[in-house]
Amino acid sequence: MMPKAVVCRELGPPERLRLETFASAPLGQGQLRVAVHAAGINFPDILMAAGEYQLKPELPFTPGVEAAGEVIEVDDAANGFSVGDRVIVKMRHGAYADEGRSAAGARRRRRRRPCRR
Repeated sequence: MMPKAVVCRELGPPERLRLETFASAPLGQGQLRVAVHAAGINFPDILMAAGEYQLKPELPFTPGVEAAGEVIEVDDAANGFSVGDRVIVKMRHGAYADEGRSAAGARRRRRRRPCRR
């Protein structure tokens, strides 16, 4: 099954964003592929899709600057991470997708916290 992403093909309000399928891109050096379990919805994402944010990615693009999920693929140069690790990733854009690629240094391992009763 091909992954899906929310795609901005034209600048404007959030109603113009569309859900589309895409082919997974190969990993770059030191990158991880993360299955996104949750993505934050932030004001910059809306501004970016409207073309009103200081960062203006080329169209088409996938909004979303932060996500949390599980590592599903690791480049050989990505030291310290393994498939199955839970991570939080910060992106310039691209978090509104089933999966994302994380640049080196833009991720952090999530620590399990014990439940307090």
